Order: sequence, then C-alpha cells, then structure tokens
Amino acid sequence: MFGDPSSPLTWEILSRLAGASTSSSAEARPFYVQRAGPGGEEPRVDEDEQFFFADPLGSASAASLSVCSRDTASERLLRMLEKYGNRNDGGRVSLAELCAWLGMETSDVLEVGDWLCNNSAGCAGGRAVVKLFNTAHQQYEFAFKENLQASILNVLNSSNYCSFEDEQARSSPTEKVAQEFNISAEDAKVLIAGIDIEHGSHACNSRLETRVISTLRRVTSPVLLESIFGASVTNDELVATVRNLCERGELPGTLSNTNGSVYTPILYTRRQRTIVDTFFQANGYITFAKCATIGLSRSQIESFVKESFPRAVLMTGSIIDTERVCRPLANIVETAILNNSCCNVKGCLPDESFEAVVDVEMLMTEMLPVAMAESNLKSFRAGYQIINTSVAMFFSEAMVKDCQSMLNPLIEEHSKLRAKHCIENDLEMKTDGNLVPLVKVANAIGSKYPDLALLDAERDIVAMSNGRCWEAEEGQFDGVLIEFCRRKLLSDEFKRKCNRAVKAEVSLLKSVRHGLSVSSKTGGAIHRENVGASFESSFRNLCHLLQLYYKSIESLGLKAQGVEGGDCIKAKELEVDLLRGLGSCLAKRITEFCIFKSEDDTETGALHFNMSKKGDADYASASTVDYPVFELKCSQSGGDVLKHLRKSFPGSAGIMLSEMWGAIGSNEGLSGFIQFMTDSCLSLVGVPFSLLDKKTEKKLVAHRREGLLHRLEVSRNEEEVASCTVLLLIQQMKNISIYGTDLARSGLVLLKGDKKIPAAVTEDIHNLFDGDSTLLESVKKYAAAKNSKSLAGLLKG
Repeated sequence: MFGDPSSPLTWEILSRLAGASTSSSAEARPFYVQRAGPGGEEPRVDEDEQFFFADPLGSASAASLSVCSRDTASERLLRMLEKYGNRNDGGRVSLAELCAWLGMETSDVLEVGDWLCNNSAGCAGGRAVVKLFNTAHQQYEFAFKENLQASILNVLNSSNYCSFEDEQARSSPTEKVAQEFNISAEDAKVLIAGIDIEHGSHACNSRLETRVISTLRRVTSPVLLESIFGASVTNDELVATVRNLCERGELPGTLSNTNGSVYTPILYTRRQRTIVDTFFQANGYITFAKCATIGLSRSQIESFVKESFPRAVLMTGSIIDTERVCRPLANIVETAILNNSCCNVKGCLPDESFEAVVDVEMLMTEMLPVAMAESNLKSFRAGYQIINTSVAMFFSEAMVKDCQSMLNPLIEEHSKLRAKHCIENDLEMKTDGNLVPLVKVANAIGSKYPDLALLDAERDIVAMSNGRCWEAEEGQFDGVLIEFCRRKLLSDEFKRKCNRAVKAEVSLLKSVRHGLSVSSKTGGAIHRENVGASFESSFRNLCHLLQLYYKSIESLGLKAQGVEGGDCIKAKELEVDLLRGLGSCLAKRITEFCIFKSEDDTETGALHFNMSKKGDADYASASTVDYPVFELKCSQSGGDVLKHLRKSFPGSAGIMLSEMWGAIGSNEGLSGFIQFMTDSCLSLVGVPFSLLDKKTEKKLVAHRREGLLHRLEVSRNEEEVASCTVLLLIQQMKNISIYGTDLARSGLVLLKGDKKIPAAVTEDIHNLFDGDSTLLESVKKYAAAKNSKSLAGLLKG
C-alpha cells in the first residue's frame, strides 16, 4: 500500500495516527513503524535523528517502510543529484521528484536538503549543494553548485547579441541568468559571484591579486579601475597587478590606458565582435557611427571586419563588402543602359554608410565597374554621372544624346516666338533672351522621362525665371533634372544655335511680307541653319581625309617595294577602294544636302542609298577605320539613277551629281575625282572643296591619333585593337596615314621589315589579329609609343 503512489493513505494521515500513541517506551514509536519490518521485526533507528522511507517509486518489491539516519538520507539524496547531474539545466532536481523517487515526506526532504546546503562540504566530497526556488514552476529544487555554475557559464559565454538594439537594451548577467534558469535574482547573484567566466579559479599570490580577481571577474563591461578600487591602492600598483594577471591568463580581459586605466573583460569584446560580424554579414556594410554606440573605435572595427571579411573595403565613414553592395547597383545601372534611361544609384544605398560624397564617387568610378558585365563597361564609361550629397545619378549615353537631340525643335520653336516678339515690338535683338528657357527644356525632358521628373516632384520648376536659371550660383542645387540640363545641355554650341536661330528667323520675317511664309520642306530658318552647319562640318572633314589618304597611298606603295611580303600592297587597288569607300561617303553627303534643298519631293523621293559594304557608322570622323561603300539607287526612270539625277535637279546640279556618281562607279581614278570635286562643289552645294594644306594636315593627323587612341581605350575587340595599333604605329614611325582593317593587316608587313621596331611587337600584333585576347592590354600600350625608341622602352619596362 505504501509503495503505491496512487494510494489515498498519505503521510499526513499517518502522522495524525502517530500522534495517538502515548506510550513512552520503545512501543511509543508510531504504530506503522512498529509493524513496518517484515515478520514484526523492529527497524534499526539512529538515536540522533530518524527518517522514514517508503519503497522508492517504481520498486518491484512489496510495500514497506524503513527508518534511517540523517547521514543515510543525505547519501541517498546526493546519489539522486549525481544521477541527474548531466542535465542541461545544471542537474537541478525538483522537490517533488526527490519525494517521489526517495519515498520521503516533503518536510523530511526539505530538512535533509537544507542540512546538506549548510554542511555538504564535509560529507559530499567538498561538492556544495544549493537550494533554489523555480519561479516558473513555483517549487524548490536542489543541485550541485558546480554543475549549476558550469551551465550558467555556458549561457553567459554563448550569449549572442545579434543587433545593436539588443546590445543597447541588454540585461545584466544576473538578470540574464535569472531569466534563463527561472530563478530569483538573489539566487542568480549568489551563483554568479563564484564564477570565473574564462578560466575557473586560480590561486593568487597576494591579497591584492585575490581582491582584483574577485572584483574584476564579475565585471561584464569596460570599467575604470580607479572608479572601482578608489584610493585604497596606488594606481601604479593596481595597473601593474591587473596587467600581470591579464598576461598570466588569470584575468580574462585586456587593459588599456586611453582615458585612464580601463579594464575590458573578454566576454564584452566577444559580444562586440559577434554584433559586428552579424550585422556586417547580414547587411554587407557597417558604419563607424553605429559601432561607436557599443564602444568600438575605428581601429577596432577595422580589425574585426578585416579578420572576418578580408574583402571588405574601408571608406570614409564605413566599411563595406564591395560584392554585396555593388552587385545590386550594377544590376540597376545595366538596366538603365539597356533601357536608354537613368537611375539613382544612391537611392539603393544605405544612407548612413555613404554620407560622404567622396565615398560615392569612389564607389561609382572604382568599385561598380568591377561588378558589371564586361559587355556593359564601354557604355557605362560613356554615360554621365551627377554625384552630390543628395543623389548619385547615372545617365546612359543614349539618353544624353536623345535629350540633346530634343533641343533642336525647342530652339526652332523658341526662335520663332522670340523673332516675332522682336519684330512686333521693334526691339533690338539681344542675346540675353535668345536661349530657350530652362523650364521649357526641363519640362520637355521630364515629359519623356517621367521617372527623372519624379525625383524633383517637390521642386517648383515653373516658378524659376526664364533664362536666368540656366546659370546657378555656386553650391546651388535645384534638383536632378535642372542640374542635368545645366551640366549636359548648356554648352557653347547650344548658345550659338539659339543666337543663330533667332537671328535667322528675324531676317526671314523681315524679308517676307507676313513673316510666316517658309517652305514646308525646310521647316523654318533654324532647321536650315542646323542642316547647313552639320553638312559643312562633315563635308570639310571628308574632303581633308580623302586628300590625306590619297597622298599616303602613293607613299605606301613606294615604301612597300623591296620589303618582304610588300607585293600585297598595290597602290592602284587601294585608290579604287578609297574612291568606292570614302569617295561614296562624300558623294552621299553632297547628294543628301541637294535633296534637302530641293522643293520637288515627288522626284527626289525616288532616290535612296544602298550600303553594299559595311563600315563605321560615323564615317565623317577622323578616327574612322573602315569606310562603308554606298550606292545610289532609283525606283523610277527604269532604275537609271544617273538619268533620274539629271531630270530631278534643276540647272547644272543634276548634271554634276550624275557625273559625280558616274566617276565613282567607273573606278577611273582618284585624282580625277578629286579634281572634279574641286571644280564643282562651290556650284553644287555653295561650299568650295576644302583643300588640305600643311597646317591643316598637321592638325588632322594629331586629331586622328587622339581619336584612334580613344577607340583603343574603350575597345575589347581583338581585331579592332590590332588594326588601330598598326594604323597608329605606321602614322608615327612611317609618317603615313592609312585606314581599314584589311590594309592594317597588310601594313603590318612594313613594321616587320623595320629593324628599329622590335620583333616582339609585331609578333604580338600578329597574334592579336589571330584572336589571342591575352595580348589586348600589352598591344594597347604599343599604340601609345611615339617612336621606335619609346616602343623598345615599353618592352623593357
């Protein structure tokens, strides 16, 4: 019955029954004790104090009672504590468990437990026993103190404060232990007082060391030694003792003398590092200002992050992981390039990590290109950036060009209004009002690129005064859209166009009675001015280049004679190729200009150009390498284009155009074509054929070299780099200007035959032509050489 936990007969009932026995003899013991022994045999009882045991819970034997001394009861309780000493909670055993497993009364277990807490050092091998009150389950528990302290130490050393908010709001170790173990703050304080957080107990060689260790082992954050020990110890002696203990490993911490003698426990440093590492790993950056909130200096944070994240880069106010930060930025920039638009890079950056403009500039110019696809690097470098404390904008090259092209219709519209205003009010034309108002330009661009306009949604663009707001005061920033217009659209060329357009419209209005009669074909004075200016510029460049290359072909043919492999360079064939290429480009420009001036849309509309050989798009540039070949076609007159030219254009213009295209098609000779152009251009287009003198040639060659070097810088194409390098070296070493990828391959023969040019140079160029991309950068360096001596120096360097 007594061994059955479900029996309704309790020890309290037995105690009341025991009170009814009044005999003073041995028979006076409780009746259930007298009958407890098997066969009526009395149990053995110690004289000092006796405790009664029922069979332990789960015993297979018959229910019985036994009586033992306090020492025996203590041994049984200690064995229970040892049995459960490996529990994660420090081996704590509840009072209910002890009563159930030992078969003892609650009051008896408490009495034995309290005795052990006070006397266990003498009977438990020196292992102290402690009694705790579990605040969660509202019950008493017993455990070995050393087991419980070991569990507490693990909790303290493994505490991860993973955010700055956790650190700033963190609880003290006492509160931490009380919460983790569900015990009172008083019990937690007693247990922590005997813990060495890093090494356990060590013998001390002096009373001061004992005092220092006892005091500083309880410290969980940096402390000023003077504030703890006061004047009871001299500062030098105290500092020497603490430093010695730290060096010996008996104090888990460090000593610094920045602002007095400060002791920092190792637990605090570990917690700081955990916070920094966790934040940096999660965000890819960390700021020095944020680290200052947990007591970290700039040097400490740099040391922490560099050790854990070697790729981290130090900025002015932060440390960043370039790959983590730049990869998303590269995506939005590449999207802007793909969509011919713009993007605000700074909008994707954490504000506190890039407050300094110099940091953003370094990110955009040095770090971002590394994270971008190689195919987009050229477009990225050709784009435009606006960086200040508010924004870091990237504008694609295509968007910039598109915005610049939007100026012409705005200029035309404004020039008509401005000219009409001047005529009607009999005003003198002043340049101050000729510029298209900034508000009109900004609104036009904002309408096409609404995302850009939204960035300045809070700014009142319309409120700005016309004209004056083009010029900003130093340090003035009126928003991204306005700043873009000022920096990229306000140029000397824009000002000249505005002034020229207004002047042309005024002249046109004065010459026409009603001031509004203009050809539907030309679309107004400004349109004619722009087309005329554009034609003159490209016409002059093509004239000069045609003469420069014709002169070089003659020299090239002479120098190729006697050189091994030089027979592949044939001057006559090169002349024909130049006439069909560059000559057809010049003829196309002249024909287009004549069609533009023509009033007969029906006749000239039948003409169109066919490109029979591809080349560079900007064939009027001095840095052009390959010229396209154009043919003039006609959808009327039975396809006879020469006949249609004579029919479509009045007077001698049609005849001269027909003879010009006839000369190109007959391949008769380049000298005759140049002579014809010299005699006819003034009558045909109103501009004389521009002859190449020595001064102009010198400028043209220098400009051509500069343009080719720029192409080299941005190119990653093996054939283009090799071709431009050969063209530049022949120009510098041989004083000959040639063009074309095919001719560059042939021209390499001249360089190989020159003993002054190292063979390694020509070998590298030849291999690059064959597709060896590893030679790109080295061959680019060869192109910058101005003579054979500097070329040899590049190889030695």
